[in-house]
Amino acid sequence: MLVRLGKKVAALSYTIRSTASSLVTKEDSVPHPSPVPRFADWRERDDIIVWNRRHDLDLEATTWIQTCTLDDDLRSSLVSIIPDLQPDRAILLVFSILANRLHLSTPTLMNRVQERSCSELLRDAGMRFSKRSRTRTCDMLLKLLECVPPHNDPSKLGALDLLWTIWEFCLGACFAQDQDTLLYQSVLNGVAALLSEGNPFRLRRAALNILYESTHAWTFLYCPAAIGNVITFARACYHHQTPDMFLKASAVALHLSARLNWDLPYNETRAFHRPQLQALLRDLSRFLIQCNEDGVRHEERGANKLVYGLALLAEKDGELVGAILPDVLLEGVKLGLIDLSHEEHLRLRGMQEKWPQRGVRSWTR
Repeated sequence: MLVRLGKKVAALSYTIRSTASSLVTKEDSVPHPSPVPRFADWRERDDIIVWNRRHDLDLEATTWIQTCTLDDDLRSSLVSIIPDLQPDRAILLVFSILANRLHLSTPTLMNRVQERSCSELLRDAGMRFSKRSRTRTCDMLLKLLECVPPHNDPSKLGALDLLWTIWEFCLGACFAQDQDTLLYQSVLNGVAALLSEGNPFRLRRAALNILYESTHAWTFLYCPAAIGNVITFARACYHHQTPDMFLKASAVALHLSARLNWDLPYNETRAFHRPQLQALLRDLSRFLIQCNEDGVRHEERGANKLVYGLALLAEKDGELVGAILPDVLLEGVKLGLIDLSHEEHLRLRGMQEKWPQRGVRSWTR
């Protein structure tokens, strides 16, 4: 109701200004050769004026609501309006709200986001905002991420800029006193959704890097939808022969899969994710075997994440993991291709001991 009222107020205000301006122009201006539009009556004229400025009026109305009310419920309701706005206006709305909280002008904040020069500012905001404000800010940014075209003008804010903003804001939110698991779940699902095949490669790679760099923060979350997206993306990377992204996506999938409910005899894990994971582990085994044969060395940090994720999953379902992957990884260590800590060695040895009948080549390529 207030949204409609805001739109009517903005529309009426503009109509009055336009009418006054047109009267002055008719009296004082020099005749112009271009034809003057003719209207049947003033209602038709005003309808056309309002229609031509509908996107600006939508922005003015929503901004007016945001600045003129202290009602948190009403402010949060603006999230649902974002898809109805033109993308450029939606970006202006969200960043004007955020800029106001950060005591910056909207253009300044948008420029600093594009320059990646406001990390500390966004992290501090994520840490000190109230729980309700943090949730509303992330919801707005995620909703905006859904609406902004993936292929946009580089001179304007785009999906990569929004993704970076969410990432920096959430890094700060991790240090807030009042934590909100639902907030992290929505962010994780929103970022994982960007891995879908229809998005540009740069955006998918950026989303994966965010998930990979923050595995320590996501491992306690239960997000079946995100796991499915990550596994699908990892297998696509394997088939398209992008090894670096394949290993990163595999590590993320293993970390997140450990949070599925493995205790129930039949649930979404058994029905869907377990076969997905089996296929991913087969791909991972074949990939690592080939790396050992070709003498390909692995980056230490990536190997550490992979081993830790594998250990987490083995604790939940040792039969799913088996002994092939531990064998292959330890073979890579012997060949000098993988550097692991003593603790990681023990984890792999422990997985091996559960399966005395094992063979590295038991999976055919």
